[in-house]
Amino acid sequence: MAAAGAKAGRGAGKAQGPGVALYAGIGPELVHFAPDVARGTLERHAALRLPQNIHYAWPDPQGRCLYVGTSEGFPGVPGVHNELHALRIDPRSGALSPHGAPVQLRARPIHLTLDQGGRHV
Repeated sequence: MAAAGAKAGRGAGKAQGPGVALYAGIGPELVHFAPDVARGTLERHAALRLPQNIHYAWPDPQGRCLYVGTSEGFPGVPGVHNELHALRIDPRSGALSPHGAPVQLRARPIHLTLDQGGRHV
């Protein structure tokens, strides 16, 4: 399971101020959740299905993109289809959408990081 979070605007009926979008990856599915602080719950929103299992996800410093590493490999078994996906984060809702074609990687992604400006993964 991979998880990441990013700030997003709040929808109608939510508390004032910046919101938080949470993402959880189980297998190839990346699910968007929004916390409801008043009720102490997570509200499930849309899910995005990627071609392989999600191994790691990390937002850019500005919170505009979520970078997701995927592969069908696992420890001890190299993946054949190893990819890096850039997903656009909607600034109001936190919803995810593909941002360009995935980049092929030579090996299974086990960690992602970005430079301070968010220009290099």
